[in-house]
This record gives sequence, structure tokens and C-alpha cells, in this order.
Amino acid sequence: THALGSLLARKHGTCACAFDPQVDLGVFRGDLHRSDRGPMRVFFYGRPGHPRNAFELGAEALLQLKRGMGDRVEIVCAGAEWDPGAVGLADAVRNLGVLAYEQTAELYRSCHACLTMMMTRHPSYLPLEFMACGGLVVSNFNDHNAWLMKDGVNSILLQPSAPAIAEGLQAALENYSRLEHVRRAGWEMVRQRYGDWEGTCARLVNDLAALERPRR
Repeated sequence: THALGSLLARKHGTCACAFDPQVDLGVFRGDLHRSDRGPMRVFFYGRPGHPRNAFELGAEALLQLKRGMGDRVEIVCAGAEWDPGAVGLADAVRNLGVLAYEQTAELYRSCHACLTMMMTRHPSYLPLEFMACGGLVVSNFNDHNAWLMKDGVNSILLQPSAPAIAEGLQAALENYSRLEHVRRAGWEMVRQRYGDWEGTCARLVNDLAALERPRR
């Protein structure tokens, strides 16, 4: 993506072709309706073996969230095989492991919000996929992802500390209906700009070909 491409060009003096990430809207689709019956459901992109997703920070924040909301919130994870009981999350989190592509989209449609921590210059695809399914994306402030994630516009961004994340996520869940405009903005943004892999790949191929042409 562009933040990483600019780093390569500026710091290392190399040629770089950047692209905009896309999602398969045939799979990741949904509307903005979420039932308010029963507990609010939060998806956590929790992968202990991937430092860029700040698993420990997210896990501590969710423990605090669970203490604050109790049975009013249900927290589910997917993306990797791990045991919540082994990391002190047995009473707070249910891990579904690695899911098939279509199952992932079904899970997103069942959740009100997701917590996805992103600490590097390249964003995860998950925020775009979750937006496409109509849910509320909650993440951390990261200047390198500011071209995509806009606090209070298409997502809720929080300072990367456990209390800030827990408090901010609880506030978002308790004021969920008031944040429909945020979900709608993300939902519309993905459909307008991030749902065309074919066009993006074609542009990338052209850019790469241009780098191979001899300079005159």
C-alpha cells in the first residue's frame, strides 16, 4: 500500500508500485442492521503469534471491557488456533480458530463491532471486510493508516492503551445506534473504492511494466 511504498522510495531509494487493498464484495457483504436483542457481540482479531496485531494489548483491553459490561457483551475471536484459557481469557473470549472465507463473512455479519489492532504501515484487510458487512470498526491511531481510517468518520480510533481501548469500545457499544453514520460511511466507502480487485491488479501490472521500460 501507499505508506509502505513511500517508505521504500524515500528511505531506501528503490522503485515501488503501490496499490489500494480491495475486498471480494461477493463474499463480504451485508447491511447496517444489527439486532439489539441480547448481548452486543464483538469480534477480536486476536492472533498471539502476530506482533503487529498487538494481541496482549487487545486481550487486556477486552478483559477490562468484559469486567465493565459483563453479560451485556460477548467476545469472539478467529484467525488462529489458540486456547483462551492458556492466556487468562477463558471467561472473557471464545476463540473459533481458523475459518473458511465464507464463514468469516458470516461471523462478521453476526457482530456489532470488531477490535483490530494495527501497528505497522500496511493495514489489515479485516477493517475493509468488516465495513463491507455493515459492522463498526474499532482500532488504534496509526499515522500510517490515516489515509484509510478516519476517526469518527468511518471508524472509531483509540489510543493504544488497555484502559483507553476498553473505555472507548464500551462507549461505542453503549451508543451503537448513534454511530450508524460511522458504519454507513465505512460501508459506502468500501463499495465505492475498495471492491475491484480486477481493476486494481490491472493498474498494478501496468505500473510494473512501466518500471521495466528503458529510460531515454
